[in-house]
Amino acid sequence: ALGYCPLDEDAFIPSENIWFFVNLKMGENLVDMPAYIAELAAVLKIDYAAAVPTALSVQHDQLNYYQLDFMLERIKDKYGISEETWKKIDSVEAFVNHSAPYTIGNRAGIAIERFYDVFSACGGDRNDAIDRALSARIIPSAVIALNTVENTDDKNLTEKLEMIFGEEKIEVCRMMIRATGSSVL
Repeated sequence: ALGYCPLDEDAFIPSENIWFFVNLKMGENLVDMPAYIAELAAVLKIDYAAAVPTALSVQHDQLNYYQLDFMLERIKDKYGISEETWKKIDSVEAFVNHSAPYTIGNRAGIAIERFYDVFSACGGDRNDAIDRALSARIIPSAVIALNTVENTDDKNLTEKLEMIFGEEKIEVCRMMIRATGSSVL
């Protein structure tokens, strides 16, 4: 996890509505990514398909970041993550931290919560929401942290996730761990 680092007065701090996309080169694995990037990133597996343009039959205003933020605040109470689920996420953090220095930062926690709320509000299954949120925000940084440890018998992240959430509820996490090319399977 990232430690506190005071910024110098010339540092550029982007606003919340600026997003950066990083694409790994062919042959690079997620575990080659620096830990500080993995902690801040949401790692997504995107399947590319040809899109067919269609004409919109309804006029609409352009959606912006602040409208999305307002919608998130409105759905948080109805679709928020339960205390029981947060405890499960804390168990994942404790498992990784047992072997290597690791914490789930505030930004990652907020991102998980927002993804979960939106996914659930759009009719998605709540178990699937947690699986997808963890695979995008927690698994990459957890795998990188566990890969820094040379000798430990307690590095099987997939087994631990199965114990915490249930074997059938971590399909996307399992795919992400395999995709990293790591030995923490």
